[in-house]
Amino acid sequence: MEKILDFVEEEQYFVVQDRDRRIKCLKTLMEESEKFHRPKLPPSFEYFSKDAIIKGNLEIQEAHDLLRKFHLPLFNTDDYLRSFK
Repeated sequence: MEKILDFVEEEQYFVVQDRDRRIKCLKTLMEESEKFHRPKLPPSFEYFSKDAIIKGNLEIQEAHDLLRKFHLPLFNTDDYLRSFK
């Protein structure tokens, strides 16, 4: 919000008179709304079928091999490959 208000004032669109009060109010509202967010939990089921996981893992490995073949930046396949649950 501060960056937006800085930009608005620099471009001389208008000047916000009670800038500090507004920023403080927004920060308070954001902090209070955080209390109502549910904690993130992993899913209780697998989204994809066994066949889809096999195909996806194969595609990821092929993409990685292609990047290696052309000496392009690689990614860590462990971050993307799925195991069966």
